[in-house]
Amino acid sequence: MSCDVVIVGAGLAGLTAANEAIALGLSARIIEQGSERDYLCNSRLAGGIVHVAFKDMEADLGARQSAVADNMTADPAHDSATEHSQILADDSELALAWMKKQGARFIKGGALEFMRWVLAPPRPRRPGLDWK
Repeated sequence: MSCDVVIVGAGLAGLTAANEAIALGLSARIIEQGSERDYLCNSRLAGGIVHVAFKDMEADLGARQSAVADNMTADPAHDSATEHSQILADDSELALAWMKKQGARFIKGGALEFMRWVLAPPRPRRPGLDWK
């Protein structure tokens, strides 16, 4: 099997990456670890909330960078985690704009900053792990 791009994980980020790769004329393959129909994954637990390290995707760039750095555990022997964390913070606003351009609709999901962007329509919020 050959392809231009291999994507690890079929969550929101993986499917978004595949969508963009195909839009650019590339062939993409997604590798997903979960094999059961109801396997546990972050997209199911997040309930449609889109954030970067619990910060608003459009928050001040410095605040986003600081939040991502605080939430990353980088191996001091490798700078790649730190480098990737900065890319994540820097590009979060662009990622949100891309989602809007693709037709994603959002609502404000709550008073906490990380709940600023929730995919609409939202699922009902109930206590506990209710994603099923």
